[in-house]
Amino acid sequence: MRRLVLIVSLALVISAAATANAAGPRFAGYVGGAVTGAGHHFVVGDGLNLVFVDHRASDTRYRVCWHRLHHNHHRCWFGETGAAGRRDRIFTAAPSFAGTYIVKWTVRGHRKAIWRFENGVGD
Repeated sequence: MRRLVLIVSLALVISAAATANAAGPRFAGYVGGAVTGAGHHFVVGDGLNLVFVDHRASDTRYRVCWHRLHHNHHRCWFGETGAAGRRDRIFTAAPSFAGTYIVKWTVRGHRKAIWRFENGVGD
């Protein structure tokens, strides 16, 4: 009897893990323009939204940082998601310098999402 209970319990755990993985990634992060949706090309001075989503839990605290490719200076913000599946947005101006930027979202020190964008010279 114990063996049967153990086998059934193990099957349920494996099934739950497979279902969770099939549902897609838990976290998503992207950079979007103030007017447009997700994007990879912006210009100096544009308004940007750093968007983060936790599809499975509410009130997830996170940190988002960007840095120019091949540079060490980071600019970081802290945020907290609302209800599961809702987008949390941090609004900021685009970087002051043109170049390629990497944006990383972390939860408890572990990277959960990454996005790359180009910041160009405006008019």
